[in-house]
Amino acid sequence: MFYLISPLLLFFSILIDGIFGGILISFFVFFISPPDVRFQDENIKIYKVHSGLLAGCCQYEITQNEFLLFEKKIGEFRFEENLQFEKSKIKYNDKKLTIKMLLKEYNAETENYYAKDSVISIPLKRYSR
Repeated sequence: MFYLISPLLLFFSILIDGIFGGILISFFVFFISPPDVRFQDENIKIYKVHSGLLAGCCQYEITQNEFLLFEKKIGEFRFEENLQFEKSKIKYNDKKLTIKMLLKEYNAETENYYAKDSVISIPLKRYSR
């Protein structure tokens, strides 16, 4: 029944347009949107968490592969910018995650962006089973 009604509700929410329409669309898209994997290697994955329409920016969740099919959540962090980890170097140990990457900074005096070599060290929250 949910799948039959959701296209009608999405259509009406687009017609309504505004905050109510945005809330309805984000509610239904939340259930059908795939997880946003930002980084993946043989051991860990970093997902961007979808927190909703009015949530703060850029919360990430770190999981570790277990038994080929399962994932164990090993931590989470929040960053002020939307990160892409494609060319970055990531090191992981039990207590922290270290990311080496290039970040763009804006210089207001020259009105230009410049690349800044950065190291982000993130302490991880540990979750019990």
